[in-house]
Amino acid sequence: MSRQVFGYGSLVHKGTLPPHLAAVPVTVRGWRRAWRAPGPTAFGGACAVSVWEHEGASIDGLLITISDDVWPQIVAREHKYEPLPLPEFPGAVIFKSSPEFDDWGSADYPVCLTYIDTIVGGMLDVFGPSGVEHFFATTDGWHVPIIDDRDAPLYPRHQPLSAKGRTLVDQALRTVDATVHSLEERHVTS
Repeated sequence: MSRQVFGYGSLVHKGTLPPHLAAVPVTVRGWRRAWRAPGPTAFGGACAVSVWEHEGASIDGLLITISDDVWPQIVAREHKYEPLPLPEFPGAVIFKSSPEFDDWGSADYPVCLTYIDTIVGGMLDVFGPSGVEHFFATTDGWHVPIIDDRDAPLYPRHQPLSAKGRTLVDQALRTVDATVHSLEERHVTS
């Protein structure tokens, strides 16, 4: 038996998934992403991406078929989220931050730049540069602080991004008025 999950963040990067899982690019309607999943981690507080229902919106991602033997790993990975039915794909779920984690990130719960790099690497591989543009345009909460951990990755599923990919991320962050802080600044402000 298997289940299907719509991956819209790091699950889009195939390097973060077991290699035998089938994944198909899809667009789902009625959702937007947001930096609304803060919580504790092994390295301090961090914020992850979540989704919220938004009529007329759409986001790109992967519809991933997950075997029963892998499902517990996915549930553990998505421990701050609850699975919700995805009507467009009967039987599939989308993970949204659980009520206790559904809040904006903050200085105490910033976004790791290597997490963004990982998501963008997946979007670039699957959807190309236009997919990266769509990711930034359909994600809310770019006011949440971002810490530059590229030299010492904190994000546990970090996938290296090429120099060209990093430049793409850096340029896109400027277009959404995001603020990137050094790791040292994070330790001073947290």
